[in-house]
Amino acid sequence: MSEPFNPFAAPETRNDVQSQAAGSYKELAGVERGLRLIYFGICGVFLSAMATAVLAIAIGPMARIGLAGVFISWLMVIIGPFFCLSVPSKSGAWVLIGSLLFQLTGFFLLIGLRTGADLPPALQLLIQFSGVAGGVLFILFLMMVARMIGREDLRRRGINLLIGSVMLVVLSIAAVYLNSTNNRGNMESVALIAGFLTVAGVLVLFLMYANLINYLAKAIGSLRAGSAASQDTGRFLG
Repeated sequence: MSEPFNPFAAPETRNDVQSQAAGSYKELAGVERGLRLIYFGICGVFLSAMATAVLAIAIGPMARIGLAGVFISWLMVIIGPFFCLSVPSKSGAWVLIGSLLFQLTGFFLLIGLRTGADLPPALQLLIQFSGVAGGVLFILFLMMVARMIGREDLRRRGINLLIGSVMLVVLSIAAVYLNSTNNRGNMESVALIAGFLTVAGVLVLFLMYANLINYLAKAIGSLRAGSAASQDTGRFLG
C-alpha cells in the first residue's frame, strides 16, 4: 500500500525536485521570479508583524515604525503576480492571473473609498469576496503551472488547500452563528472552541499556501539546469 499524502511534507523527502519537474525554464522564468517575490513578501509580512508586536511591548508607540516593513512586504505580495503574467498564453493560466489582478485592483479601489466612517455591510462583503475570489483564482493558477511542469504532487497540494479553505469557511460561519446564539443557550464553550479552531485553521492554511508557492518556485528553478544543459548540447552539436 502507498503511504498517505502529507500536505506538509517537503517534496524533496519523497523524490528529487529536479528529477520530477519537466518543461522550459525560459517560458516560466518570470513566474519563478514572481512566486519568489510573493513568498519573500509573505515571510516579510509575518516577521514584520511579529517584530512590531514585540517592539510595541518594549518601546510603546514608537514601534509603529515596524509597520513600514509590513507595508513593503505587502507590496512585494501585490507586485509578484504581475511577473507571473509572463506565463505562456497557450497554457490558459494567464486568464487566471488576469482575473486575480482584477480582483486585487477592485479590492484596493474599494479600500480607497474609505473615508474614516464604517463601510456599509454590502461593501464590506464585496471586499471580502474579492479577496477570497482572488486567492482561489491564484491557487488554481498555481495548480495549472504545477501540471505544466509535471508536478502532480504540487497540484494535489493545491487541491488540499482549496478543500481546507472551504472547510474553514464553514467553520467560520458556524463560529459566528454559535456566538450569535449565546443568549439563547449555553453555547459559550462551543463557540469558543469553534473560534479557536478557526484561528488554528487560518494559520495552517497560511503555511500550506506559503509552502506551495515556495515549492513551486523551487520546482521551476530546477528547470534552469536542464535548459542550460540543452543550450550547451546545442552549441556543441552546432
